[in-house]
Amino acid sequence: MTHNNQIDLIIRTCEAQRSAAMLGGHLDIFSYLFHPDLTYVHSNGAVDNLKSYLEKCRSREFIYHSLDFQIDKVTLVGDMAIAFGEMTTTVTSGGLRKHLHNRTVTAWQKTGDQWQLLVYQATPLKPACFLTQHERPPLFDEYAPATLPKHRYQAIMYTINTIIEYRHASPPRPISPPMP
Repeated sequence: MTHNNQIDLIIRTCEAQRSAAMLGGHLDIFSYLFHPDLTYVHSNGAVDNLKSYLEKCRSREFIYHSLDFQIDKVTLVGDMAIAFGEMTTTVTSGGLRKHLHNRTVTAWQKTGDQWQLLVYQATPLKPACFLTQHERPPLFDEYAPATLPKHRYQAIMYTINTIIEYRHASPPRPISPPMP
């Protein structure tokens, strides 16, 4: 594996860890993954630093319900890796539940042996779709890139439908994937 491929894999792993931490509200992971000089630019133009972003997460101003983050390309420039991608999420922000579809740019700085998120910038691809408390996001077809493989689309739709069924089951039943 070449050095650039290794960095690509490391950045994708860091992004996956960040996504999992956002969904689970694991703020302790943020302090490891985020650079002390973090600049976080939201899709509405609001800007947070590390302290203000963590405070908003602690106070539950941001509650992430679903998150699909795809990286299209990672470019290495010295000790900095720039990741270009796309994100769809359902989040409650400031008490309003909404579905977002954004283009993203992240800059990861190598600090010692560790890669940390230095900059996050989100740009809306579609206007935010505001949802009621129990409303599901618009059909995935509206947000699916034309190049999305059919098997990935089917897996995503299966997951969405399973979650909806699970939330409405009484009593709740365990979620298990279909057998091949």
